[in-house]
Amino acid sequence: MSIPFSRVLKAEFQKTKNIWGLTLSVLGPVGVSIIVMLGFLNNADQASNATNPWFDFAKVSYQFYAFLYPLFATLITFLIANIEHKNRGFKHIFSLPAPKIYFYLSKVIILIFWIFCSLLTALACLYIFGHLVGAIVPAYGFQEYTPTATSFSFLFRLFVLLLSIISIHFFLSLYWDNFIVAVGVGVFLVVFGLIVYSNWRYDYMIPYTHSIANYIDYNANKVVWISRETWISLAYALVFFTGGYFLMARKNIN
Repeated sequence: MSIPFSRVLKAEFQKTKNIWGLTLSVLGPVGVSIIVMLGFLNNADQASNATNPWFDFAKVSYQFYAFLYPLFATLITFLIANIEHKNRGFKHIFSLPAPKIYFYLSKVIILIFWIFCSLLTALACLYIFGHLVGAIVPAYGFQEYTPTATSFSFLFRLFVLLLSIISIHFFLSLYWDNFIVAVGVGVFLVVFGLIVYSNWRYDYMIPYTHSIANYIDYNANKVVWISRETWISLAYALVFFTGGYFLMARKNIN
């Protein structure tokens, strides 16, 4: 009798919930928000409510996110994929009475879930720490404004844009059981994206430039939910997640 998908998903979640990288997915946005808050408090003597302070508060946070989230996605993807590389995990799960695709989809769902939770935490931190700054320094005028629509569109697009990166590195992490290679490639490609952005006509075809383009749109106060980068990211995700399944299904477990 085949094991139902719900049980496979629950078992996979139990294996991943103690990964330290998942704790980082929550603590990361909190740490960034604290740094931004301290910067605003340090400049309290320059506080002004002439413009929407939520936009500026998010702007500083999103500068960090545009660069750090692709790196974070690379790291957490490797950590989740690496669970099965340890102690011949693939041999164990493939011996269980359930289709291989159940195990693969459960890992993909959990990976996307943690990225979503991290960005949801980032949004919560924007509200919490913004209101905290407003309570300590009322002159900023946080209480007189609300977060702009661009704050929400940035995080939504970032989530979609990260799908391409996690799909690529999930594929690589299934192929290579090596932290330096898997994460090192990610660091190199993120830096490469920074270099080629706006210096190459087809830079939008490279997923590692997408978060930068997203931040540029935010900085220009553009509310963009769907762009060519989001469609390209989804195309990359479809290709590499599909390729990752066939790679795992054909893995030598002897």
